[in-house]
Amino acid sequence: MNIGEQIKQLRKQRGLSQEQLAEQLMVSRAAVAKWESNNGVPDIENLKRLSEVFDVTIDELVKGACIRSAEKKCSDESYYAPFIGKKCTVEMIDWNDGIFDSYIVNQDEMFLYYVIVEKKSTQMGALSKHYIERIMLSEKKDVADISEVGEVNKKYFVNKTVDIYLEDKKFFSGIFGKDTELLGVGLRDIGETYVTLVSGTEIELKQVTKIETSV
Repeated sequence: MNIGEQIKQLRKQRGLSQEQLAEQLMVSRAAVAKWESNNGVPDIENLKRLSEVFDVTIDELVKGACIRSAEKKCSDESYYAPFIGKKCTVEMIDWNDGIFDSYIVNQDEMFLYYVIVEKKSTQMGALSKHYIERIMLSEKKDVADISEVGEVNKKYFVNKTVDIYLEDKKFFSGIFGKDTELLGVGLRDIGETYVTLVSGTEIELKQVTKIETSV
């Protein structure tokens, strides 16, 4: 992704028009349009302003990487706020599965909550922010009705049958790796540090990358 595409994507992620971005940067709309079409490049002062507006580093802007810096992991709710209510794709680190073309509906310090609407079912899920590498707005323009889903949060999954996915580093531990999927298990509780199954098994919350259930 070149710098023009990066500026355009970050602007749209934050719901800004070219005029609104130009106003924040104190430049003309034509200047923003020129950058986004790669007919010009922001000077160092404008790069600094863009990095502040988009809350990314200049390096991330120039290299075109919509990747959070390490210090923003886990508790940075402001980073994800522009994506709430939007259809997004989320990529996870290592071999962990993310989501594609899914609605981000809520967040807390630990999880980003999402809804996937399919023809025969609706899936609700939670992605651990600790394992998120990249989040992007979906290019698909179709809109699904998620108004009847209700609030999805950590307690939504309690007393339900869920699929739990654990940290997966197969690249480092071998292609077969360890068992990282607990499918169709009853979830009794989600605490501050542990997930407790109906069977009594406790799983460290920091090992959980994704929880998902369907209705």
